[in-house]
Amino acid sequence: MSFCHNRKAGGVSVTWGTIPIVPFLQGTIGIVPHDISNLRHYRKTGQRTGSLLIEATVALAIIAIVGGIVAQSIVWGLQERAKLASHQAAVELAANVLEAARALPFDRLDKSWADAQTVPSESADLLPEGKVLVTLEPGQPTSTKRLTVEVRWQVEPDHPARSVRLTSVFSNREDKKAGGKP
Repeated sequence: MSFCHNRKAGGVSVTWGTIPIVPFLQGTIGIVPHDISNLRHYRKTGQRTGSLLIEATVALAIIAIVGGIVAQSIVWGLQERAKLASHQAAVELAANVLEAARALPFDRLDKSWADAQTVPSESADLLPEGKVLVTLEPGQPTSTKRLTVEVRWQVEPDHPARSVRLTSVFSNREDKKAGGKP
């Protein structure tokens, strides 16, 4: 230990190696910087009074804003996911109706078959108020039929109904050519 006179601190200070030790700093012995006059000036003028509170408030405000944006993004993403799931279910249902029509003989594709098509119970949750509209039209040439399947559903009461429409043309697989073999 060595003693030295520190004019800026206003008295004698004790150093231990290169670290100054001030014996009477507010009644305790502690390690302080070489120049404590700036510290005293800093405390006297109160330049940073309340700044921690302001910084904490600003940080909380930023966190709240970012949290609100993230929450809105999550809600929007979930809504879009539900819309896409219902759209996918409608496309799959329309494709299944067309596939069922392909499996039938050509002469059984009629208005009674078209009117019998409904939304299956497995898809009822994804397609609220769902309806299957099947339109069967004679095609050109007369040995073909044009089949249009439209699936409609209502996602939200105040929004317009959504729909998916698929169309296919069917012909008689056993159509005979004049004067020839099938």
